[in-house]
Amino acid sequence: METSTGGGSWVRQAWWDYAACVGQELALFYGSPGELPTERKEREARAKRICRRCPARPGCLAYALAQREAHGIWGGLSPAERAARRRRRRPGAVRGGGGGPRRPRRPRPGRAGVAADP
Repeated sequence: METSTGGGSWVRQAWWDYAACVGQELALFYGSPGELPTERKEREARAKRICRRCPARPGCLAYALAQREAHGIWGGLSPAERAARRRRRRPGAVRGGGGGPRRPRRPRPGRAGVAADP
């Protein structure tokens, strides 16, 4: 798998040489037009099985997260799974689902609900 740096030049990653996906059909990791949801689920499961045994998985996943790869299975994760991981790692992100109670905000002087001095 090669990718662009955004400026049109290609940068080869060291882990590509020993990745388990080398020689596999590209469609296994990226799908094809018109793919049904059940087909996608089965295909992604097959691709993820290959990733699970891959010695290059940590480098591949780190690369995909850093490059914000929007398509395909990279490092054993789908685009939605990678996006969720990025959100969890973002500074200030709420851990544990964020469904718990929140502390009330303290009103600031001069704001609605706080009388300003005349």
